[in-house]
Amino acid sequence: MQISYLVDGPELSLQLIPGLLDYWRDIAPEDTPASRAQRFRNHMHRNQLPIAWIAHQGMKAVGTAALRAHD
Repeated sequence: MQISYLVDGPELSLQLIPGLLDYWRDIAPEDTPASRAQRFRNHMHRNQLPIAWIAHQGMKAVGTAALRAHD
């Protein structure tokens, strides 16, 4: 498994959207695939917040983590 900056593999994040929508459905029922994709785009940094990383095995995404100033 590798952990990369999300900005280095943005296409991997698309694989995670269905599972994240399902997991957070009770807390954020208004969330959509488009809004989740936008959230990922907002985290594509290396040197500023918000920032995200993606865990992957080759080209298969297996998880993500993010750091924000406020959450």
